[in-house]
Amino acid sequence: MSAATPWDGVPLRADVDGWHVVDGQPFGWIASLQNWKDHAGRFLSAKVFAGRVYAGPVRTDADLGAASAAGALAMREACAQVVEDNPVAGMAWSTQHERLVKVTPGMTPHELIAATRALPIPDAPALATALEQARREEREACARIVEARAAAYDNEHGIYDHSTGVTEYPGNGDEWMEEWGSIAGTIRARTPTTGEQAEGGA
Repeated sequence: MSAATPWDGVPLRADVDGWHVVDGQPFGWIASLQNWKDHAGRFLSAKVFAGRVYAGPVRTDADLGAASAAGALAMREACAQVVEDNPVAGMAWSTQHERLVKVTPGMTPHELIAATRALPIPDAPALATALEQARREEREACARIVEARAAAYDNEHGIYDHSTGVTEYPGNGDEWMEEWGSIAGTIRARTPTTGEQAEGGA
């Protein structure tokens, strides 16, 4: 899609459900309906989005893991190519930048090239798993912030009724406590990248 051609409101991979970034915000695409769905759950036609700024699909953890591995492979090959194209200058450069391969005394350009191309490449699924774990920990931290706010309100305003075994709150306090609990549960149930409810989530 060129900058001169206005976007028609239909995303890439329109035959697949997914999240996309439009005007800097995430929107869900429902392939079976060929419609968009916003954060409030409203369905919007592609025509409504025509002409907006479309940045592309939201990248999943698997996508990011694969991209990281591909980047590492490209870097490894580029460093090997430096030595292959100009052995003298390449050896000198590699000696100064030993973060990839340590240049040992007597090492030949051929050996350095072989050692560079033999560097391990990060495992894409493992990277995706690490990203998912990091997002899960972030969601847990956010949920605990909400729960801490609820606990603080409970300590300050909650009145425990021993006859009923129920904690009562002034005004709309009961609704606030219920809402805070729901928010914390919703945060924990979100999937890492799409924001949709995880399987079994509330």
